[in-house]
Amino acid sequence: MNNQIKGLIISTVLTLVLCGTASAQVGQVIWQDDFNSINPSIWNSVVGNGCDQPSGCGFGNQELEYYSKNNLSIEPIAGEAGNNALVIQAKKETTGTNQFTSGKLTSINNLAIKYGLIEVRLKVPDLKTGLWPAFWLLGTNQNSVGWPKCGEMDMERK
Repeated sequence: MNNQIKGLIISTVLTLVLCGTASAQVGQVIWQDDFNSINPSIWNSVVGNGCDQPSGCGFGNQELEYYSKNNLSIEPIAGEAGNNALVIQAKKETTGTNQFTSGKLTSINNLAIKYGLIEVRLKVPDLKTGLWPAFWLLGTNQNSVGWPKCGEMDMERK
């Protein structure tokens, strides 16, 4: 794939299911995204490197990439007919002062789940490439108190 590195694939099984707060019984599915498209009523595409944000360049986390919508796509999952995935690519390409680009989606102000079970299927590249792919959840108060005070739950490959 030339100089492109597959960054992260979030499969069609991004599913949140409702749970009873006092029991372990799983209830009905309350939301899911099969990634037939990137739905703008749910997902916000992040563009930039954070320098215009209160957290500063690198989004307060020393991120080295510039986020671009061009690094986000929907592709079929090999061997799973009719099943699609969100693909986020990291690329070694210069944009401004950043030597890398990547893609980033958030659901801030569009989707929040207070109680439930979160099920995610991810495929990430070999970390020997220097990437740090992750899927994380932030508190809904991130606009008012900022990160990291809003809380964070990370799901990463170690």
